Amino acid sequence: MASSDNRILIYAIGSLGDNIVSIPALRTIRAYYGADATICLLHDLQDSGRVTSEAVLGATGLVNRFISYQFSRSRLRKLATAIRLCLELRSLRFNAVVSLLPSERSAQSLARDAFFFRICGIPAQIGFDAISDNDLYPRDEHGFLLRTLNESTFRLRRLANSGLPVTETEAYKLPLLSVPAHEQLTVDNWLRTHRRQPDRKLVAICPGCKQPAHSWNLTNFLEIGSRLAARKEFELIVVGGPAEQNAAAELTRAWGEGLVAAGQFSVMGSAAVLARCDFTVGLDTGTTHLAAAVGTPCIVAQGARSTPGMWEPLGDTHTVIRKRVACEGCLQTTCPKPDHPCMNGISVEEVWSAIEMQLRRAA
Repeated sequence: MASSDNRILIYAIGSLGDNIVSIPALRTIRAYYGADATICLLHDLQDSGRVTSEAVLGATGLVNRFISYQFSRSRLRKLATAIRLCLELRSLRFNAVVSLLPSERSAQSLARDAFFFRICGIPAQIGFDAISDNDLYPRDEHGFLLRTLNESTFRLRRLANSGLPVTETEAYKLPLLSVPAHEQLTVDNWLRTHRRQPDRKLVAICPGCKQPAHSWNLTNFLEIGSRLAARKEFELIVVGGPAEQNAAAELTRAWGEGLVAAGQFSVMGSAAVLARCDFTVGLDTGTTHLAAAVGTPCIVAQGARSTPGMWEPLGDTHTVIRKRVACEGCLQTTCPKPDHPCMNGISVEEVWSAIEMQLRRAA
């Protein structure tokens, strides 16, 4: 299907983790349509603190151009945005549009999306078939969630259902992200200036998360970091965005050591930091997916709001710690229960046991 005349539009959303789990599908799309095809990615813009698709995927070579539109809850603004976008897309004369939206998107919403792109003059719609609730949220006879496919695999299957050939070994080859040389140089210079224990191995502590339902008490990260520091073989570095700067400062003050990389770098700069770490300790959030994308093992305390397996980091070097609770699968972004059982039920000892296992594997 390779041709320089191919103009392909990809419809996705702009969060960090979501873009990373789309990379296997993006590789498949690029392989199918060829290096000469023009591939554009359409994504929404929401709050100013969210990482954009271009910041994550701009250096991959998988996308030639990024087109954004402003998300709004106002019906009038939605209509104005749809009209502007339709005119722009019609002028670009795409041959096909591919949906890489989350697999939890309803059949009704997907049908509406496909209809909009037909109005935009795009003749072929790929990946717009819905995934059934039985596949997304399988449960046993007691009502507990069963393990399901990773979200990235669901996206590949939607491509396969539309006739695109999928080779999973190529799609999932690590690293998923290659950090540009200038970003690596920036990070290496920063580490050379800031490290106080350069002879020790780096371990990333990633305490932040976008959704409150995924949060784990900061005192837990404090204890984990204290135990790692006591071994005298690791230097701790707190990684995240600007929102984690205060937490990072609090942790390093309490430890009496450690580096604050939170808010210091671009997305690719943070990826370069994570690539230099032996492993990371974090949550179900974009930073964890970023670490996995550069091949760094992750130890993850994961909430039970989603189905097990669906949003785990890509790769086979990670350990995910998760609790079975009666309210699992709630899909709430903020836990409605005051005791937040799925996250508060994860103990420091369980995470520490996973760290010790990781150290034995590394040894």
